[in-house]
Amino acid sequence: MDSSAPQQQGYRIVVVEDDNNLALLLRYNLEARAHDVRWFADGTAAWIGLCVEPPDAVILDWGLPGLAGIEILRRMRMCESLRAVPVLMLTGRCHPEDRQRALQTGANAFLAKPFSIREVIDALHQMTARSESEHLSELAGAL
Repeated sequence: MDSSAPQQQGYRIVVVEDDNNLALLLRYNLEARAHDVRWFADGTAAWIGLCVEPPDAVILDWGLPGLAGIEILRRMRMCESLRAVPVLMLTGRCHPEDRQRALQTGANAFLAKPFSIREVIDALHQMTARSESEHLSELAGAL
């Protein structure tokens, strides 16, 4: 093995999903791609966890025990340390109004259940690449 080859750097991703089977599926597939995954099944616990240790990205269900996903998203966009964290809203809500509300509240992407893991991975890659690009632009502008 060539130790000079670049190592894949994973992201710290928080999955907020109350369906255990779906959460395990997401976690397995994300960890297989070298991401560090934390999982919360409760919205209130997720909000506390996000505030304590902001991640690189969030996969967020809408319907959760405790705080609803849309409320977590609203709070994230009002919080300085979480405002720029990309959020993929992954939900069983599939009405166009739900998608519009999630995006207006600050979701970077929206996928309705059922979905494919490939869609989730692609959305995460697009969100994190966009986030990194915006961060580099901000740094260049500050110089």
